[in-house]
Formats: sequence, C-alpha cells, structure tokens
Amino acid sequence: MIFGFENGKRKHGMQTVQARWLFVNKDENVLTWLQNINLCFHFEVEQQVNGCFLNFFGFNRTAGVWRMKALEDSGGWLERTTVEAMDITVRTHLNGWKFIYLNDVKFLCELPESYEAYKKQQHRWHSGPMQLFRLCLPAVITAKIPVWKKANLIFLIFLLRKLILPFYSFTLFCIILLPLTMFIPESELPLWVICYVQIIMSFLNILPSPKSVPFLVPYLVFEKTMLVTKFNAMVSSGATLGSRKC
Repeated sequence: MIFGFENGKRKHGMQTVQARWLFVNKDENVLTWLQNINLCFHFEVEQQVNGCFLNFFGFNRTAGVWRMKALEDSGGWLERTTVEAMDITVRTHLNGWKFIYLNDVKFLCELPESYEAYKKQQHRWHSGPMQLFRLCLPAVITAKIPVWKKANLIFLIFLLRKLILPFYSFTLFCIILLPLTMFIPESELPLWVICYVQIIMSFLNILPSPKSVPFLVPYLVFEKTMLVTKFNAMVSSGATLGSRKC
C-alpha cells in the first residue's frame, strides 16, 4: 500500500501515481517520429527528475491512478482551462498530496498523425498553462507548502517552460533573425546566437532517444516551425479565463 501525506500527517490510501507513455504509431510518419523525440525527453527526463527530487510533476491526463480523496479535497475535476489534468495536479499539490512517477510501468498511447491535429494539440497545451497560471498564482503564493516548492511552480513549471522559452525562441527567430537576414543581409550575428544555443538545447532533447541523434537538424527545423503556433497560444491564453479560483 502506498501512502500520501499532507502537512506531515499520513493519509491512508493510494496517492497520485503516473506511468510512462509508449506510442504504438511513433513510426507512422515523420511527424509522429519527431513527436516521439519530444515526449521521450518529457517522460525520461522531466517527469523522472520532478518525481524524484520535487515529488511533483504534471499529470499526463491518462496512464495514471488517483485516490478519490485527493480529488475531492482539491475541488475535483474542473473545465475552466484547456489543461484540466495540469489544473487538478497543481491544486492537489498545493493541498499537500504527493506524487509517484513510475517510468518502468508503460502504457500504450497514440500520437496525432496529421499536422492540423498536432497544431491544435500544441495550441491547447500552450494556452492552458498560462490560463492556469493567472488563475492559481494567488493560491500558490498563499499555499502552506515550502517556499522552494512555490518557486519551482512559479518560475520553472510555469514561467520558464511556458512563457520565457517560447517568447525567447519566437523573438529570436521570427522577429530578429528572419527580418535581419531578409532586409539587412550584410548584418552579422554571433554564431552562438544563431546556432550553438539552439543546437545544444535540441541535442539535450534528443539524448533520451539515442537513435534520433543523427537527425538533429530535421528536429531543430521541426521545432522552429511550431514557434508561431506556440507563441500565439501563449498570447491568446488570457482571452478566455474561468471565474473559479484555485
């Protein structure tokens, strides 16, 4: 039996458990193959690190087990954002429950096989977190959890991954680099700005799937083609907000 804890007191019953995803259609086409690279990094690195060191990670909506008591204590499943799973995860974490990630337990899932379906998925995944951040920021600040956990939620989970990195990439490539190369061809930018940082970041993403390392350049191009969609989702996330609080 696994136990959850709240404010140092044992809670009887199973706590939130998340398993790893495997994709039955990862070799269907180039799009699914590139998505698999992204999600391998998410599960092999992000989820494992957060689960081991922070005892918190974003629930992936499926391939997991929840204790009913944890859901009830945290306000239940809400439809106020496009990332309902992340919403209940944050509220449950603020309520003192702990999480377990099992990377060796694998469940079969499917990836979007068309570009239109993938673009809609990415828009939802990038607009929802910013909606949730605006809704839950007061609750995070006043929650009875350690300061370092609050800082992790605010700066790493939300701001860095969902705001700063998309904004940096979009600004660098779509606002600075492209106009400069088109209208001022004689301009020179440091090589580390154009290549090194992006290649290093992409290489780190590919490491959990070693067979994909030779295809670093196609993966880098694929990531840049999604910048406009991700940035647009981030900017438009404030258009529709629910009225309920965390």
